[in-house]
Amino acid sequence: MQRWGFIFVKTTKAQLQVWLLLHLTLPEYDRPISRKDIYGMLESEILKFEPTFIYHHGKKEIINFLKVFGDENRAISKAKILKEFHKDTPPINRNPSSDVFLLVEELRSWIAFYGK
Repeated sequence: MQRWGFIFVKTTKAQLQVWLLLHLTLPEYDRPISRKDIYGMLESEILKFEPTFIYHHGKKEIINFLKVFGDENRAISKAKILKEFHKDTPPINRNPSSDVFLLVEELRSWIAFYGK
């Protein structure tokens, strides 16, 4: 069986930061959140687990931190909540949101396909 498919996910830096945040918590989503506030929320959540960790955009150690303390499956569930909440909103106005989960789910399906 062959499987051919493509997925296109257009994202912003803020949406990537939301994706990281969703591994730890679901932010309030009834109003837009600035990128600065997203960074602040992300750092606040991280400090609950690792009091000496200082987050700044681009800090690569965040990936290792999320592997230990985050939950990718819950991040996917939370991203779907945001997507449903914003379903009637034009993509440019979906804040907070993150479609990174679409790419993660697609990659997981390819890994499962080729892993068998």
